[in-house]
Amino acid sequence: MSPSELAISVQGLGKSYPVYASPFDALKEIFPGRKHHTDLPVLEDISFEVRRGERVGIVGANGAGKSTLLKVLSGTVDHTSGSYHVEGQLRAILELGTGFHEECTGRENILLGGLCLGYSAKDLSERMDWIIEFSELARVMDRPLRTYSSGMKARLMYSVAFCKPVEIMIIDEALATGDASFVRKCTNHIVGLCGDGTTALIVSHNLYFLERICHRVVYLADGKLVADGDPLEVCKLYEADQGRAFVSVSTQSEVGGFKRDETPAPQADQAAPILSGGVEQPFVEDRPLAAGLFDPDLAPAPPEMAPQNGSGEIVGDDGVLQLFDFSGAPAVRHLNLVRLREAKLFDEQGQPAIEIVCGRPCRVRFVLESRVVKRDVHIGFMIWNEGGDHVATSTNVCSLDGLGRPNGARIDLAVGLLSVDVVFPSLRLGAGRYTLKFGVSPGVEHYSDDDLFVSEARCLAFSVSRPDHVQTVFYEPHSLWSAPTLLGDLPAAAESAEPQHAAPADNTPAAADAAPEPTSPSPPSCEPATTGPATSTS
Repeated sequence: MSPSELAISVQGLGKSYPVYASPFDALKEIFPGRKHHTDLPVLEDISFEVRRGERVGIVGANGAGKSTLLKVLSGTVDHTSGSYHVEGQLRAILELGTGFHEECTGRENILLGGLCLGYSAKDLSERMDWIIEFSELARVMDRPLRTYSSGMKARLMYSVAFCKPVEIMIIDEALATGDASFVRKCTNHIVGLCGDGTTALIVSHNLYFLERICHRVVYLADGKLVADGDPLEVCKLYEADQGRAFVSVSTQSEVGGFKRDETPAPQADQAAPILSGGVEQPFVEDRPLAAGLFDPDLAPAPPEMAPQNGSGEIVGDDGVLQLFDFSGAPAVRHLNLVRLREAKLFDEQGQPAIEIVCGRPCRVRFVLESRVVKRDVHIGFMIWNEGGDHVATSTNVCSLDGLGRPNGARIDLAVGLLSVDVVFPSLRLGAGRYTLKFGVSPGVEHYSDDDLFVSEARCLAFSVSRPDHVQTVFYEPHSLWSAPTLLGDLPAAAESAEPQHAAPADNTPAAADAAPEPTSPSPPSCEPATTGPATSTS
């Protein structure tokens, strides 16, 4: 790539911050001599290039070095090693509210913030009406900024920063607090600017947004460049890494889950395949299920749904079974009669998994230690997404088959180590990360977690991916689309009003006789101020 095509070039860039054991060590470094601090690397050997007019996204977990990289490129933070070169005028939104004053009105902050960004008072006066119209804040423009919500501040900051065409724009999570309609508006504005030659560098945790708008995505982790390439592929890699980290953290006792035993339950890592044949069939009805998986002769009886929990037997302190009445939902959780030993997810081939592809089969296995004999218990789990929303529930009592018919199964507890499997012929949760909350109730009567045998929050964590499509939903319904059916000709009035389509662009008579389409006048251009290239080396 020739230098004239580059807007940004980064070669071996590094940044570290000094860390002092005490404030006195910082004072000691006033005098030349021995170093009294350790270096904390934030960026290490970062190298990439951005062409003119290219839209590049940057992803990474918190603390990965994304904001530091943008601050270095913007010139607000110095770097430690390597070099970078920025060719062209640059405008950046690095922090919400930069250059604004809380006691000034929105109109006054347009001038204050614009001057801090390098615009002249004349530029801001000429673009004042555009800024107010684009931000959609006309009704609050004369109110103090402290009365604005974070989303309103984001609207004003973006509108001021990019009120005129710019050669390079840098955005660090500035649109995260904006509503969906304004994000769409900014997206169209960014695409329009880049179509005219503007280069964009965008940091966001909204992968769907980056996949739609960016030509490339750069993935940073722990200050290092992990991947740089196609937005969909890089975002999938980042999602997979985040999913694995989410699973490892979400099942630790410190965050409300339970700690598994060092010695797993017998056969906890083994499961039969769900499918007997190939795995490429598109719909559940066409997939050959493994023999015996839903054998009617082996199917459990339906739940009895007795109006009261009834009685059972529990293992006493002397190890002998004794009668216990569960009617009225007494508190039994503190007795530790049932303990969740393992919760595990298996894919359609019967292999342990932490990620399931949307629409594919899977199996969830719960291994229980039981010190109770109880007929017709209720077992179930709730599925929660990463945002804390309850998105699905499955129980042995209220389950449905593929046609929506009640398909409950009676489950009886006995003393010993028990395994309960739940098979999903097609898991249709939307792409994302999820946790399970598991519980066992003695029966229908249930009022709180205290009357459950066991209740374990975040006992299992997993992620769902959708490789062929970007979708941010909770549920992907099973749907069959048909081909269009011609119902008849258009009414006569509609036919006369049918628009004429342009003829093919060739040398045929039809093309030669076609009237040229009218062109709309181009909007007046706003020529940005010219600045020299920024270059820095170490």
